[in-house]
Amino acid sequence: MLELLNLGQTQLSLTGGNWRQQYAPEYDAITVPFVFTTWDEVDAYMESPSGQALVEKAESQGGLKYFGLQHRGPRHMTANKEIHTPADLDGFRLRLPSLPVWLEVWRRLVRR
Repeated sequence: MLELLNLGQTQLSLTGGNWRQQYAPEYDAITVPFVFTTWDEVDAYMESPSGQALVEKAESQGGLKYFGLQHRGPRHMTANKEIHTPADLDGFRLRLPSLPVWLEVWRRLVRR
């Protein structure tokens, strides 16, 4: 969707957090798993100077106009056994969005 927006092939998109990682990863605390516990915390971050810097970089570098957050439900993990601790993930293969911060966090949690 980001590529289509940049090419002018689409005018409006409701996306996840990929734009934050693409245009301002140094300000993208929202995508880091387990940092925020509520949407109110996320909203407060986006209103902070760091959140505003993220929005400004997305506009200046990507031509994106930020209208606000989409409050989505949390992602869930399913498995054929109970998962209670990071050690329970040892040996698991996970399918994840290709967001660098997600890949790094989960790479460290899942030992092979």
